[in-house]
Amino acid sequence: MAGPPSKNIQEKLFRKSALDRLSSPEQLDLMVRITSPAGWVALTALIGLIVVAIMWGIFGNIPTKVIGSAMLIKTGGVVEVSARSNGLITDVSVRAGDMVKRGQKIARIAQPDLLEQFNSLKARKAELQNKSQMSDSLLRQKRETLKFNNEVLRRRLDDQNGLLKDGLITRQSVLTTQQQLEENAAALKELDLRKVDIELELVQIERNLDSVKVRLKLSTDVISPYSGRVLEIKLDENSIVQAGSSILNMELAGDSIKDLEVVVFVSSLDGKKVKPGMDIFISPSTIKREDYGYMVGKVTAVSEFPSTSQGMMRILQNQQLVQQLSAGAAPIQINADLTPDAGATSGYKWTSPGGPPVLIQSGTLGTANISVRSQRPISLVIPMLREFVGV
Repeated sequence: MAGPPSKNIQEKLFRKSALDRLSSPEQLDLMVRITSPAGWVALTALIGLIVVAIMWGIFGNIPTKVIGSAMLIKTGGVVEVSARSNGLITDVSVRAGDMVKRGQKIARIAQPDLLEQFNSLKARKAELQNKSQMSDSLLRQKRETLKFNNEVLRRRLDDQNGLLKDGLITRQSVLTTQQQLEENAAALKELDLRKVDIELELVQIERNLDSVKVRLKLSTDVISPYSGRVLEIKLDENSIVQAGSSILNMELAGDSIKDLEVVVFVSSLDGKKVKPGMDIFISPSTIKREDYGYMVGKVTAVSEFPSTSQGMMRILQNQQLVQQLSAGAAPIQINADLTPDAGATSGYKWTSPGGPPVLIQSGTLGTANISVRSQRPISLVIPMLREFVGV
């Protein structure tokens, strides 16, 4: 009968750890390990996060923002120059980007009817002037002849009156001479009246010429009533234009015009939350927000009533842009001033130091967000907890 296996054979058949557990199943002599060092680190980090979250919930702020579509424009806004008359555009003397002064001619509109009327009046005036000059010469000759005849007739009449007293001639001879004198006087008067008629017609022709000349100039020359920079040419040469139609858009310029301001359109519901003096942040579409952040400004005015398409058109002078910014609804208009920064290339303050190395042009579109309210996070959580527990 074989005896129990030796110790060496047991170690070969079983792992040492298993044999140790069998020899001392309770392991009362070993220290119990509650957690590992990595667990302590994780627990400490979790507690730290909870403390930070509690502190942020009590002392932190969550801003409530209103988002809207924005446009950067000169303070005078965008205006249009319109045609005063119907006609064919024969010349446009400016291009987009040109600076225009008030009173400068920017286009010409053909007015063939007025031009024909003007030329006809000029021809009639020249005809009357020639007629007047010829009449003056003829009138002088006729006047001298009539005066000479009058002297002859008067002397004859005197002689005939003497002969009539002596009974040497009949009264009919005297009456004939008197009639000739009266006819001469009427002829002289008619000559004077003819001269007056010509002069009166000349005066009337000159008045009509002056009137047509003014109308022709006003109807032909399109004059800019503003000083500024041309943004868009709407009609080209050889285009048919109606009176009141816009020929071009321009932004105002001058001593009374500041650099840039912001016009923002937001929904009527959100617009009522905005007040003058609130901070506004503008993200121009031409600048990467991730690189340079926002332009900084202050709200200066909030419209009391929703903007109409006509009101927006008066400012923007672009129907497509009006539709884009209004998004099919009647928005609230908000005006804001940008915070200047002489050290920035753009001339305005940005949330990033210095801002982008470019100028921001008028007419640039973008988005705007306005901080209308700031709340502590805990003030948002407490109402939800109360609603959850039913308090």
